[in-house]
Amino acid sequence: MRATVGVEKDKRFKRNWEESQVLDINRGAYHYYWANVNSTQQAKNFIKTVDLKKGDLPPVLDIEDVSSIQSIENLRKGLKNWISIIKKHYGVAPILYTGASYYKDYLSSDDYFKNYPRLWIANYSYRGQPEGDWDFWQFTDKLAVPGIKPLVDGNVYRHDENTYNKLLIN
Repeated sequence: MRATVGVEKDKRFKRNWEESQVLDINRGAYHYYWANVNSTQQAKNFIKTVDLKKGDLPPVLDIEDVSSIQSIENLRKGLKNWISIIKKHYGVAPILYTGASYYKDYLSSDDYFKNYPRLWIANYSYRGQPEGDWDFWQFTDKLAVPGIKPLVDGNVYRHDENTYNKLLIN
C-alpha cells in the first residue's frame, strides 16, 4: 500500500496499515519517488511513516518519472541514496518497482540497477512475462478481487514460497 509520495504522506496509509494487521496476509508499504525532490528528505519521510514488523514485505521504491531539473545520472544517484538510507534503517534491501520501459530506458544501463537483487516490473503488454531478471511482475491494474470494490493491481511472484518467505522482514 502507498505510504508516502515524495515528502508527503498518503492520507489513507495509517488507517489501511493498521487495519491490514488483522488480515492473514503479508503487507507491504511503498514510496512513490518524486524525481525533482531531495532523496534524503523522501527517505526520512518514509522512515517516519512506516514501522515494519516481522512478516512484512521489505520497503518498495516506486520510480516512474524522470526529472525536469536534473540529469538521469543524478536521478540515479538520488535513487541509490534513497535505497542506501532505507537499507541502513530497516536492515533490508528495498524492492525496486518500475515499468519495463522505464527500467530499460533509464536504469538498466547502470550496473547497480542492472544487478539490483529485488526487482518488481510493471508490464501490461499481455504478451507473456517480461524479459530479464525480475522477482515480481505486475501484469495488470484492472484485476477484480472478491470483497474489494475497485479494480486492483495484479501481480505474480517468480520464485517459490520458500524464497518468498526469505524476502519477508524477520
